[in-house]
Amino acid sequence: MIRQREEFLSELTQLIQLSLEDRRLSDVLQQIAKKLRDLIRADNCYIYFWNGNLQAPVSFAASDPVDLTPQDFSVLPDEAMLIKNFLEGGKPLVIKNANNSPYLGAPRNLG
Repeated sequence: MIRQREEFLSELTQLIQLSLEDRRLSDVLQQIAKKLRDLIRADNCYIYFWNGNLQAPVSFAASDPVDLTPQDFSVLPDEAMLIKNFLEGGKPLVIKNANNSPYLGAPRNLG
């Protein structure tokens, strides 16, 4: 248990260090997406920016751009509303199973 906590804190420290590096924002965010994916043991991690004028998320970074670039994934209307609601609520959202989640509209097959 202590070992897991040490590893988690070490990964979190690396994540913070990445965010402080003086590089192109897109490169930093891609590295952060990779670290977050590994930290929470997810299949993938995507980072969106919220466009206040459009009231919609804009894809910006993916944890594995070799297989999937940010332009390759899109946000469905119900997902955009979900993101907006969670942004306004100020609480993080973790979707454990994107193929079958009450947070997302219709079930989907993501591979």
